[in-house]
This record gives sequence, structure tokens and C-alpha cells, in this order.
Amino acid sequence: MLRIVIFSLVVNGLITAVLFLSERVFGVPELLYLDDYFFFALIIQWLLSSILLVAKPGRERYLKHSPYKATRAAASMASDADERETQTNFDVGLSMLLFISGGFSLLACIVL
Repeated sequence: MLRIVIFSLVVNGLITAVLFLSERVFGVPELLYLDDYFFFALIIQWLLSSILLVAKPGRERYLKHSPYKATRAAASMASDADERETQTNFDVGLSMLLFISGGFSLLACIVL
């Protein structure tokens, strides 16, 4: 849980700094209020999260459908070892971390 909070603070800080520098140097986007920064940070984080969620390979599940018998056998042996491992509730990928961090930006946008 602490990892998620630290990640959210770091990512929101970095995106806010990049937006601030972009606005000062190029004048785009025009950010007048503090909640504008959080809104654009929210959009950036959720766009990155959705791209990473869709583009991420599904742990080579396609190997089970290979036309080669040896590849299918190796994939089934590898998947048996994966099923024995237990996952924790906070073992989330980068896309989920960005989505949760965007939720903090949404909360800040609503409160401000």
C-alpha cells in the first residue's frame, strides 16, 4: 500500500513538473488553476495506463495454441509452475499503478 502511495506522489509530481515547464516554455497547455494541473495529470496517467493495459502481452498464453507439439508441451509445463505461485493483492503492474495514481489526481481535482 505504501508503494502505491509513493508511486502516486512521484508520478503526480513528475507530471506536474513537466506540465509546468511545458506551460512556461511553450505556453501550451494554458493552465490557470491548480486543478488544471491535476486534470491534465489525470488524463495523461489514464491514457498511459490504458495503452499499457492493452499492449501488454498476456504472459505468453499464445504458446499453448502453437501448431508445434513440443512448444505446446513446454507451455503446459511452464503454466503448471505458474499456477503454484501465489499472488498478493498488491502485486499490480504499471498500468494498474498508473490507473490508481490517476484516481488520486481525480480526487485532488474534485476537492480543489
